[in-house]
Amino acid sequence: MHTPTSCVAAFASPFNCVWIPSGTVGKIDGFIYAVCTRVPDFPRIVSEEDCLRCPLWQEPPLTSDDRV
Repeated sequence: MHTPTSCVAAFASPFNCVWIPSGTVGKIDGFIYAVCTRVPDFPRIVSEEDCLRCPLWQEPPLTSDDRV
């Protein structure tokens, strides 16, 4: 039996996080990055690896458009 946590880890992009604003994901020379706004006064550039290791990673809440 899978727990919701294991499903999130297996199927969600590391950038699908409440702290990553939509549209901030980009790619330069094969490096994929996004802006993390966990500390609002100090947004920072993060990699996929940074997000995968982040203990504060949090899936965004479902919106009515996300529900099936």
